[in-house]
Amino acid sequence: MEVYAGKQPGRSYCVSNKPLDVVKRIEAPLFGSCHNISTDNWFTDFNFIDELKTKKLSNVGTVRKNKRQLPFLFVNVKGRAQYSSMFGFHDGMVLASYPLCKGKNIIFASSLLSDDNINPGSGFKQKPEVITFHNSTKSCVDTADQMCAICSVDHNKVLANRNLLCHAKSGGHQFSSYLP
Repeated sequence: MEVYAGKQPGRSYCVSNKPLDVVKRIEAPLFGSCHNISTDNWFTDFNFIDELKTKKLSNVGTVRKNKRQLPFLFVNVKGRAQYSSMFGFHDGMVLASYPLCKGKNIIFASSLLSDDNINPGSGFKQKPEVITFHNSTKSCVDTADQMCAICSVDHNKVLANRNLLCHAKSGGHQFSSYLP
């Protein structure tokens, strides 16, 4: 995990804090290791997924609906049945659109899973395997989001007493926290 310490003086400490640049710095030790990176919609970007593939890493993540690369049919859910999936394929990447309820859908991109398989364990909801895989690996993303919400720069005294445990989990990073 990378700590944001505000704007830093000097040339050697001045780094970009754009989301994709932060992910590149954090994942640099994994380049070439054939691991998967699970991301939320803040970090999922199609160009970044292509770049990760060149470094022998895969990505599974949710996609914001305002990405201009998304086909209109994936964003527009009018007339689509609940729990019906739509898939798109391009250059070893799969895009899945899944309507949860009327007027709301979730869009996933994956360079790890490249097929349109439906998870048989999802029952009548007929969830694509891309979604069930992301849900099984996103706990580290959720935990990191929780830690960012709790650990702000306004709580310096609380941070001094907080212990953060970080351990690697097969297939990616798992972040756990111990809050006294």
